Amino acid sequence: MRTTQLIFTACLFSSTTLAGVSDFYVAGADSRIYSVDGETLQATEIFQIDRNSQIGINDILFTGGDTMLANITGQLVQYDMVTGVQTTIMTISDHYDTGLQHAWGLTRTIDDRIGISIYEFGMPSGTRQAFGAYDPFTGDYEEVSSYPSDDAGYMDIHQVSSSTMLGLNWVDGHVTYVDLNDGSLINRFEFSFDPVSFLELDGELLILDDRSRIYTFDVLTGEAESYGSIQGIDGTAIGAASSVAFRIPAPGVPMVLAMGGLVAARRRRG
Repeated sequence: MRTTQLIFTACLFSSTTLAGVSDFYVAGADSRIYSVDGETLQATEIFQIDRNSQIGINDILFTGGDTMLANITGQLVQYDMVTGVQTTIMTISDHYDTGLQHAWGLTRTIDDRIGISIYEFGMPSGTRQAFGAYDPFTGDYEEVSSYPSDDAGYMDIHQVSSSTMLGLNWVDGHVTYVDLNDGSLINRFEFSFDPVSFLELDGELLILDDRSRIYTFDVLTGEAESYGSIQGIDGTAIGAASSVAFRIPAPGVPMVLAMGGLVAARRRRG
């Protein structure tokens, strides 16, 4: 398992300083990570991730214990926000024998696994979408659903129910509402902005665009309304994660000791 050092652009933070310091986190296209105050929407850069010579981050997930998980071109990499150590815990291509897979997005599934959007091409049958789930406690990976699709790969995904999910298309500026059983389209919502990531705050589903603007989002109607603009992010926003932690075991820690469940470490909006 490869371990490299994470590059900090600011001073090291203590564990108590980082835990729950912000309402959510945002990743920039240049792999800078920001903490964002949920009341003022002011962003503060906390570090910059070493991209392992890959193209870059496409989404992040706060995993508790001062660690963050990033999807870097199909590699799931865990970052210790205190020590700066980063560890690749899974590579998506290891779970496929044929074809070429692009992996985007990160989400916590309803059954508490890590959900990933897969776009597979280079197959005689054409292109297809898949919704994969990775269990960090067992190391098991499963394709929950797959189906032929001409839609480009989803930049981010959000599981609505055990049988439905949302897929966010950044290139064409839309969100599709899909039945996981057969891939059939339930609805498609078009936007005038370029969405890059889903974000859940205080039980509300929001959408972040590439200009660091946030919108509320109604799953049933597709209506999106301005929520506010994040200040202080340098360049294009690419992913977002709330500070509600999904605990995963640290490398080498017995799973029975690592089973921490879900931890809420955030300040609610006033």
